[in-house]
Amino acid sequence: MGNFFSISLSLDPIITRCSDCATGQASYICNLEDDLHALQAEAAGLKDLRSDLMSRVRIAEDEEQLKRLNQVEGWLSRAETLINDADQLIVQSPQHVENLCMGGCCSTHPRSSIKFGKKISKKLLEVKDQKENGHFSVVASKPPLPSATERPSEPTVGLEFNFNKV
Repeated sequence: MGNFFSISLSLDPIITRCSDCATGQASYICNLEDDLHALQAEAAGLKDLRSDLMSRVRIAEDEEQLKRLNQVEGWLSRAETLINDADQLIVQSPQHVENLCMGGCCSTHPRSSIKFGKKISKKLLEVKDQKENGHFSVVASKPPLPSATERPSEPTVGLEFNFNKV
């Protein structure tokens, strides 16, 4: 007798997706040291950019009596947060780098290395993005004039002579 129906299942797409996933995860381990060095360099560049911008803001505030713009204030606070986060990751990096083996493409603790590699990669992109957005032509502007309120005045009593003299 013959087969009434047959099921054909191709495993190629499943295998391809699994290998892509594994390769993508492994890239975090293989690129860990390079990404760490890149993060250190980018964080140093962000620190320099923040320092230069703060100098410009201080000059504008102190010498020209201007008020810093809100977008500059926001950028400075985000830069400070990113620098602190990057510094924390860099401090944690030696223990993760020690776990690498086989030329840096394998780890004795793969899950933690992949997780740490993802953090480094994400933080590197955030720092690069922050650096790109850190160029301001104007950092401060004149503060709004305080609103003046009219105060009622009373006629002077006994000082008319001095008042008229003035």
